[in-house]
Amino acid sequence: MSRGELDPATLERLGNEMAAIYYERYYVDDAALRLYSAGEHVANALIFMLGVTQKQLRPYRKNRTSQQGAVGRFLADRRRDLPLSRSIGQLARSPDWRAAMTYRNEWVHEQPPTVQGLGIVYHRRRRWRSGADRSLYLGIGGGDSPKYTTTKLIQTVRGALDGILRVLDYAVMHYDTVLEARGIRRRRAGMQDGE
Repeated sequence: MSRGELDPATLERLGNEMAAIYYERYYVDDAALRLYSAGEHVANALIFMLGVTQKQLRPYRKNRTSQQGAVGRFLADRRRDLPLSRSIGQLARSPDWRAAMTYRNEWVHEQPPTVQGLGIVYHRRRRWRSGADRSLYLGIGGGDSPKYTTTKLIQTVRGALDGILRVLDYAVMHYDTVLEARGIRRRRAGMQDGE
């Protein structure tokens, strides 16, 4: 075997490692996208559950396109006494939630973020560079440094998932109080008739 060649076992290991990273990234991308969607669904549910009108939300929509951002600001300002509002505030301040939403926003609005272990990667940017003599040259080869690792992404998305699950717990508890105020008792899993 000449210098620079890889033996078949090494090639197979590297191929399997790249495939593993590809699938890790595929599923973590899916989870990050679904977390955002879950936040939007929770926000819509809260609008109906709390009887929030579009007129009430209008001031909180400025410079926001997401429903969850507007509803979160509304609750922080007008309904901060609710445990549900506090849990949403904790989620919004969570480093994992912020990082997962940043990753999701890059993926959706810019380019899929670069991940280590998937070969040569490039960030979208102008490739022409200025020389010391003000000349222009085109930088070719080598690629850019990846921004993420799948290990860090999985950790971040897992933390964000834990955060939104806490919000969902509070949302369900609040929904139970809304129903009970209307004389409706929700039957919980495992309850026997008459409980």
